[in-house]
Amino acid sequence: MKTIAFDLDPWIATLPAPFDRLPSGFMASFGNFFPFNFLSSYIVQFCQVRQESKDTLVAHRENGDKIICVTCRPSCCREATKNWLWKNDIPFDDLIMGANDFDSRERFKLSVLGQHDVDTYYDLDKGLVAKFEEQKSCLGRS
Repeated sequence: MKTIAFDLDPWIATLPAPFDRLPSGFMASFGNFFPFNFLSSYIVQFCQVRQESKDTLVAHRENGDKIICVTCRPSCCREATKNWLWKNDIPFDDLIMGANDFDSRERFKLSVLGQHDVDTYYDLDKGLVAKFEEQKSCLGRS
């Protein structure tokens, strides 16, 4: 059994217009502040599934892998995010949210991936995936 992790936005969840015009990282940066916390939870319901990404996770589930969703969405979106994942039949075992205690989303994600001994990480940010692979290699887990 492997531990798989994936980034939520935009690896598996994409926003339709007009929400796709929000600045990158909007929910992670402003989502916990009024009135953005209400807006962030509202926006979640409009996310669309990237089918190729969902198929990848379904294959991992069929292999018996542990699946962790790692997102910088704010904690105020936890229930809306879980409901979206369930409604869209996205397999996951754990949902880790928020980068509030970290200087950057990148550092948050790399920290989470290291703490959970993740074997494979999926993200559209190829630079972050490369840093994850480097971190894993440094720890002798390649």
